[in-house]
Amino acid sequence: PLAFGARTVGPITFSLYWMLLGLTLATVGLQCLYLGILAQVFFDYTGEVTRKWFARFEYTRMVLLSAAVFLLGLGLTGSLLWYYVHHNFRLVMDTEVNHLGVAGLLLMIAGFMTFTFTLLLHSTAVVVWRRP
Repeated sequence: PLAFGARTVGPITFSLYWMLLGLTLATVGLQCLYLGILAQVFFDYTGEVTRKWFARFEYTRMVLLSAAVFLLGLGLTGSLLWYYVHHNFRLVMDTEVNHLGVAGLLLMIAGFMTFTFTLLLHSTAVVVWRRP
């Protein structure tokens, strides 16, 4: 909701600083989710959970989705960079482009983390499915 600027709810104004906190928490949360999935796959002795996660994170689909999310984030962050360069290397507070740039950073991080997680998940097939 903050991607297009600051929002005020009662006495609290959710500004760019709140957005940076949200970016940090979203990054940590996504990393925890992906590590939890990998732990489930490594300790799934029946194979049911592993099949479920492999079906949800189908390789080609997830790589394309990750690339799309990363490129969207790159575009948003690129607009912030363009704004910064064309305004004599200064950022004006409370402009929409600042918020879109931070949202772009989140998308880039999430896209890259999803891509690397997908690679790691599918590389576990060698370990998990060759287990005696």
